[in-house]
Amino acid sequence: MKLAWIIAAAALLGAPALAQDDGAEAAAVGVATMSDAERDVRERAADYFLGGQDADQDRLARAFDLDNGHMKYVAANDDGTEELRVVTLAEFRARNTTPSTVDRTGRILSLDIVDDKMAWVKFQIVYPDGGQFIDYLLMYKTNGDWSIVNKMFVRRSAEP
Repeated sequence: MKLAWIIAAAALLGAPALAQDDGAEAAAVGVATMSDAERDVRERAADYFLGGQDADQDRLARAFDLDNGHMKYVAANDDGTEELRVVTLAEFRARNTTPSTVDRTGRILSLDIVDDKMAWVKFQIVYPDGGQFIDYLLMYKTNGDWSIVNKMFVRRSAEP
């Protein structure tokens, strides 16, 4: 895993950015003070981002509710009209078969956990050209595990 991805993972989990020689103790800074629910939700967001980055099917399976989850987005049709499209998270996972060749970064912009049962995460993925995705990830905790049940996103182009 590239150093940039390790730093991104540390940021996702709530730890400060780490230098190569900071060691394992530094990785725990910030994580120890958050609730178990927040740590677990951040871990699922990291599974989503890093699983997509590396085309890691196991990590994506851990992130998503593959039986019930959906991704929703607005897409332009050939005639210029727009429509809401819905894809199961199992289909989305199956499309991620090739690791990314671009060093994109991801971070949680905001996070809200309700009664240790439901979480809403606003997530940003930024590409080197300045383009980005803003995702809204809705998670539920079932049988002790958090998983993404809905993913919605908007793509923003790089500003000229």
